[in-house]
Amino acid sequence: MNSLTGPVPPDWSLVQLTDVCHLIPGTPTEDAADGTVPVLKPRNLILGRLAGPTDATSVRAAESLGRYRVGSGDLLLARTGTVGRTGLASTEQEGWIFGSGLIRIRARQPEVIDTEFLSFYFSHPAVMDWVTGNSRGTSVPSISGQVLGTLSVMVPPLATQRAISGTLSKLNDSIAAHQRINETTAELRDTMLPLLMSGELPAS
Repeated sequence: MNSLTGPVPPDWSLVQLTDVCHLIPGTPTEDAADGTVPVLKPRNLILGRLAGPTDATSVRAAESLGRYRVGSGDLLLARTGTVGRTGLASTEQEGWIFGSGLIRIRARQPEVIDTEFLSFYFSHPAVMDWVTGNSRGTSVPSISGQVLGTLSVMVPPLATQRAISGTLSKLNDSIAAHQRINETTAELRDTMLPLLMSGELPAS
């Protein structure tokens, strides 16, 4: 038996995403200048995590959006724009709201599917091609929760899922560390350039 990503090993299973996860598309929100409840958007999906400055809504508005609250371990996927990017929620994002550009993916049974593994699954080239191919629209591509739910997912035993996630997470951490070094080095260069060019700082 074959899947999007290749032959299915004997002890792995092939399921549809909706068989193992609940999918909820996000909701439109109003940004409030004095808002205190963060609202996640596609731009907050960075290297499989949720990061960067967020919009915010009021506590009153958030109280009516309980269905769109984020829980630790939830996987958020961009359903508009650069479709298919993901970010995994941690305890830090508990209770935050996710906006209309995202779909929340929550495991039906955490003992069956690990959402961190699923996050990496979405970064597989064949899966990315499937998501892109099943998106609609030209100027602003989008994918519905109903269509996304039909995605076939190759599910290894939970221990194998966690081992795969652990290995790939370490590589992501290395990528993030190198990015921080590059950013710091670029800032240092930009600071030194005018000083060197003006003679205020001697060149070594």
